[in-house]
Amino acid sequence: MLYEALKDTLLELLQAPAHPPEPPLGSPGSVQVFRASPRYLTLQLIRHFGSMGTALLFELIGWGAIVPVPGGKTVFAVVATLIVGSTLLLMLARYFLIRIDYDMRFYVLTDRSLRIRRGAWTVEESTYTFANVQNITLQQGPLERWLGITHLQVETAGGSTPKGGPDAAEALNHQGRLDGIDPDTATELRDRILRHISDYRDAGLGDEPARTPQASTTGQRSAMLRAIIDELRQIRPASPPSSDRD
Repeated sequence: MLYEALKDTLLELLQAPAHPPEPPLGSPGSVQVFRASPRYLTLQLIRHFGSMGTALLFELIGWGAIVPVPGGKTVFAVVATLIVGSTLLLMLARYFLIRIDYDMRFYVLTDRSLRIRRGAWTVEESTYTFANVQNITLQQGPLERWLGITHLQVETAGGSTPKGGPDAAEALNHQGRLDGIDPDTATELRDRILRHISDYRDAGLGDEPARTPQASTTGQRSAMLRAIIDELRQIRPASPPSSDRD
């Protein structure tokens, strides 16, 4: 296929990785790799080609206004041919870039972290540890509802800056998005991440054992104080005998 040949050539020239990223921190058996739905590619094509088609239409209408001018039909035909031809070439190139962006998206989940990687020209890779996650939301606009996809957004107290260049939105707001996934998969991932967060925090920071309850600690302190008092009573010197008066 022509696209696959061009894709392999471009990735080789850019030395961009075509395989999923290395799993983030977590148990080896918990690693799962997710991809965006094919309907997310459809969404991107509708957005970009719809805007380009609208711009092309208004441009042709503007040039069509010169038709009443002598020789206007000839000028309009030449200009329309150039505009349509260049737009088609631009749309073809744009399709290739959108398809590359779709193919280079990877979402890797473990029981402790989430890693998102995307891009070919600039490879952006972000990692989010569940200990820092503050909020998880599902986002779905009218087009997403029509196509049957949704976006899962993860917000953290302190995220990592994507590799290969700063992404202003994520670096500033510490937000990561799993774009264009199936609603059922998004709900499952949200619930799974929430369970991992709960398990991780119940275990304590660094997976340390849970602390001793406060009541038990108070009882130990009381017993220690009583033992110290008993020791002091035992080592207290006896009172000196009273002297006889003459």
